[in-house]
Amino acid sequence: MKSSRMIILPVVVLKSLWDRVVSQVEASNMKSVSYMFALMGEKLLSNPRPLVIEPNRRVTIYSKKKQYDIEFPTVRTSLYVDSDLLERLFEIYQDLCYQQFGEKTTLDVNSLVQTVFYYFCKEHNLPVDENYFD
Repeated sequence: MKSSRMIILPVVVLKSLWDRVVSQVEASNMKSVSYMFALMGEKLLSNPRPLVIEPNRRVTIYSKKKQYDIEFPTVRTSLYVDSDLLERLFEIYQDLCYQQFGEKTTLDVNSLVQTVFYYFCKEHNLPVDENYFD
């Protein structure tokens, strides 16, 4: 059996989403956000749900980008994740990405992580900023 290894995964996520995840993890005495990611990731492997954001989405009009950054601030952070889990999530969600957004769209880490966080929030009836998601 192949042994998995833990890796540090740098991500950029919606700040309000991150704050809700952190609050719920602390309130429920989970070990960490990384631990929650592993638990929710396993659930999504057995029951894949649609991606909630188009991968590599960009705001290309400078004036709109500034407003977008104000309305939807992000946070840079990192997760400590099992490389095998991440690989399996990518395999499943890349296929879903093609189905949802077309063959030319490539799944990125930030979209995958935000999808896992989004479904964690939904599972715990936490509000999410629906205007940010597709």
